[in-house]
Amino acid sequence: MNQPKLTAEVFTFPYKGKHVIYAPFQQVMLLVNETMVNLLVDIRDGTYHGNGSEDEAKIIKFLKERRIVDGPEEKPPVAPNSRHFNQPESRSSRPTSATCAVFIAMPQPGR
Repeated sequence: MNQPKLTAEVFTFPYKGKHVIYAPFQQVMLLVNETMVNLLVDIRDGTYHGNGSEDEAKIIKFLKERRIVDGPEEKPPVAPNSRHFNQPESRSSRPTSATCAVFIAMPQPGR
């Protein structure tokens, strides 16, 4: 088996005793266990060797189908101060507005 390669930008964070995996450009968000996070870390670090199980093969296939593993290389967005930003063909991609969402904890009634 070829060594799979992590090709997506992936973020993880703990959530209620599990972990959330978020790959924004692939529009993927998964709630997984620690074993899945460790598998992605091994793939990222090039230390994944696989255990040959059918379940693991299905997981790798799932990640490939979502372009998280062995997908096309991601190109980062063009930064506004980039030399490419001021090219005529890029002018239509300039931001026209920004939205700021503020989340606060709401007090519970009766407290």
